[in-house]
Amino acid sequence: MLHYKTVSPYRPDFYAKTVRDWRWILYPWAVMEDVGSFIRAMEPQPVGVEEAARRLADERGVRSASVRCCLRKKR
Repeated sequence: MLHYKTVSPYRPDFYAKTVRDWRWILYPWAVMEDVGSFIRAMEPQPVGVEEAARRLADERGVRSASVRCCLRKKR
């Protein structure tokens, strides 16, 4: 396990880092899936890549150039 979230009822035997406050962690191998889920849950739906990226930053705290890259690839 990479991250052990102390709010989890499960405590792994091995982990790289402890996360004390709950937060969503975007792993490089899951960016498309996670970002897609966030965008599908938005009401109203964003119009365009820039609006989606801005709202992800404002509403979810997701700030990353890789997110914009993924959004552009998805189109």
